[in-house]
Amino acid sequence: MTYDDNNSRIVAGYNDVYEFVIGSGWNQLSTYNFPSLLSIVEVYEANSNIMYASSGSDLARTNDGGTTFTNITLPFNSSVTSLEINPSNSNEIWITQSGWTNGQKVYRSLNGGASWENISFNLPNIPANII
Repeated sequence: MTYDDNNSRIVAGYNDVYEFVIGSGWNQLSTYNFPSLLSIVEVYEANSNIMYASSGSDLARTNDGGTTFTNITLPFNSSVTSLEINPSNSNEIWITQSGWTNGQKVYRSLNGGASWENISFNLPNIPANII
């Protein structure tokens, strides 16, 4: 669950992305058909129309407030455990993953998930849960 850029609504995930607008109640934003319950919904601070949502090892992005989501290909098959967006650049994102694969814990994308850089370096071989 996260607040938008002006604190007038709350955005949360369940099987899709929902918003709670003060005075209006809950509204479903997406019909993306995520494969399971959402574990991450992250709203870009400077423009609340840009959001990322994750369900297990599936990650998607919207630029239109949740009307349409586009799938992002990840460089691994484990679950995304955390996602952060650069507050001044919505295309720069960092993710962490669960799992026990050595050297595959933290990734950064500078182009909204089109490509990824592994920045795990010498982190220990345990699941990374937050960035």
